[in-house]
Amino acid sequence: VGIRTSCRHLALDSIEAQRKEFREWGVMADWGSNGERGEVYLTMDAEYEASQVELFGKLYKKGLIFRAQKPVYWSPVSQSALAEAELEYNEEHE
Repeated sequence: VGIRTSCRHLALDSIEAQRKEFREWGVMADWGSNGERGEVYLTMDAEYEASQVELFGKLYKKGLIFRAQKPVYWSPVSQSALAEAELEYNEEHE
């Protein structure tokens, strides 16, 4: 629980810093007023999480969620998984 609280505080601080920068850059959005959040969603909000679980359940019932084998691209340098978009292929490799 302590780590989650720390992560939530870090995320909220990061969001506020980003919001401040966006305002300075002139980005137009519903920023809220008097410290309110405005019309934004956060993936850590309980309502957002609940809606995602509900959607996942609907997709599962329709047979759209299943297990299968898929490669995980691994970086030995960073010791982490890579998104396929991060890969660069050598076209000359045989």
